[in-house]
This record gives sequence, structure tokens and C-alpha cells, in this order.
Amino acid sequence: MFDLGPLKRWMGQRPEAVLTFSYGFVHSRRDSCSTEAFTGAAANGHLDVLVWLYQFYRDLGHPVDEMAVAAAHGQLRVVKAIQRWVSFLDCDMALNSAAANGHVDVVDYFLTNAYHGVQFSLGWS
Repeated sequence: MFDLGPLKRWMGQRPEAVLTFSYGFVHSRRDSCSTEAFTGAAANGHLDVLVWLYQFYRDLGHPVDEMAVAAAHGQLRVVKAIQRWVSFLDCDMALNSAAANGHVDVVDYFLTNAYHGVQFSLGWS
């Protein structure tokens, strides 16, 4: 195991080093990221991780799918953040997921914040 103490102390004295180190670390790694990282972060409410993933692996993200997963798990804070990136017209799957899993607060968010005239295809009768 590496002793990161000296590195942490050095970075604490030089905030710009943190960004440089992080960027270099991510772009020098040979392993890859997957879409499961995005959906896992959304499902578990890790908005900071989701934002980080979009900074470095934007092409792997699917905000509509991630919003549906977050809604299915009742992660309203994540749903609100992702919704800024997508149209309310793309919220059907997320609304259905929240309703199917009993997350009334998420359902209420979609229904009270939908633009006037937007129709959701709930498929309920």
C-alpha cells in the first residue's frame, strides 16, 4: 500500500495540483469506464460521482436511462440534477419507474414541474 500522506500534504498547499494530478491520473490509466458506473452512481444517489463521470467519460453517459434508475430508487436530488440535462418529454420512463416503486416525492416532482401541455404516457387505465 502506498503512503499518500506526503502527496496529500503537498496538494493541500497547492490546490491547482489537485486538478492537474486528477486529470493526469484519469487520462493515464489504461482501464476503462462503463455505463454501469453511471447508472450505479445515479441509483445510489452519488451525484458528485455522476458529475465526475460526465467530466471524464461523457460519451458513456445516457442521462435518460440514469434518470429512470435514479427515479426507481427514489433519488430525487439526482433526478432534479439530471432533469436539467434532458427535456421533460424524455421523462416518461423515469416517471413510470418512480411510480412503480412507490416514490411519491419523485412522481410529485415530475407532475408538478412538467411544462404545461406535456402529456405523459403512463399506460395506466
